Amino acid sequence: KLAQIEHVVRHVASTLPCNTEDILEFSEEERDNPRETPVGKGMYAYLSMFNHSCVPNTRFYFEGTRLYMVATKNIEKGEEVFHNYGPNPYYMPTRDRKQGLLRAYHFTCDCPACECGIDLTFSFNCPNCKECVYLCFKECDKCGHPLNRDEILAPISVYMGDPMCVTRLRGEELREAVTAVKNVYYVDSGMLALMMSMLAHAAEKDGDLPLAISCLESCLEPARVWFGQLSHGYALKLLSLCFLRVKYLEGVVDEEMKEITVKDAKLCVEVISELRMGKHYELETVKEFLEKYSPKMESSKMDFTESSPEE
Repeated sequence: KLAQIEHVVRHVASTLPCNTEDILEFSEEERDNPRETPVGKGMYAYLSMFNHSCVPNTRFYFEGTRLYMVATKNIEKGEEVFHNYGPNPYYMPTRDRKQGLLRAYHFTCDCPACECGIDLTFSFNCPNCKECVYLCFKECDKCGHPLNRDEILAPISVYMGDPMCVTRLRGEELREAVTAVKNVYYVDSGMLALMMSMLAHAAEKDGDLPLAISCLESCLEPARVWFGQLSHGYALKLLSLCFLRVKYLEGVVDEEMKEITVKDAKLCVEVISELRMGKHYELETVKEFLEKYSPKMESSKMDFTESSPEE
C-alpha cells in the first residue's frame, strides 16, 4: 500500500505543473506598478484540456478561486478554442517562448506567431518611410530601404544596456529620450509600451504632466494589441492615462482634452466593471470626474463593487 501511495503522490506531483493555474488577485502595493499577483494555485479540469496558442482566442479572469473564461474574438463553428499558457509574442521573443514551453510542457509550439518567423516584440519604424519593419528582414518591404540593425537602434543605443536608466532622466534629456524611442519603435511594439511606461513615470516625477500623458497615450495601442481591449492590461493603461489627464485638467482649461478624457474614462469604467477588477487608488478620482462632467452616465456603469456574474 505504501508503494501505491508513493506512486499516486509522484503522479500528482508530476502532473500539477501542467494542469494548474495561478490564482490571481489585483495588487496595488506598489503605487507606480499596480498588477495582478498570484495568491495560490488551482486545478481546473476543463481548462487543462485546452491546447496552447501564443495568440489565443480566449482569456480568463478570477473571482476568488472561481475562474471565468471568455472569448476574445469571434470563434467560428468547428474552430479550435485555444488558451495561452503564459508566453506572449508581443513581449517575449519566439525562441524564448518555444524553449520555455518545451521545458515546462514538453511540446514545441507551432502556433501562427511561432511559425510566422517574425518576432512581434521588436517591431521598428523603417528609417526611410517609417512603416513597420523587423530586424529579421534585409530590407523594408514597403520602400526597399536596406535594414541595418545598428542604424535602426542608434538613437536609443545609450539606453539598451540599462533600460531602467530612463526613469532617472529629467528635463531636456527626458524629452530627447521620448522622441528617440518614438522614432525607433513602431506604434504597436511591445518594447515601445515598456519604454514609454518608464518614461511616463519619469515625466510625472519631473512635473511634466503633458509629457507623461503623451507617453501613456503611446502605450494604449500596444496594450490593445497585446491583451485586447477587454483586458486588465489595457484597462490599467487607460486608467493611469485618465487619472493623469484629470490631474492635469485640475490646473488648466482644455476642452478638447476634457472631451477625450470623458470618452476614455467611460470606456475605462466599463472595462473595469466588466472584468470586476474592484477598486483602485486612481479609480475614485476618475469616477468623480465622470460624475461631474458626464452626470447622465448610467448608474450601473458606475458600480465598482465585486458583484458576482450571472451563472
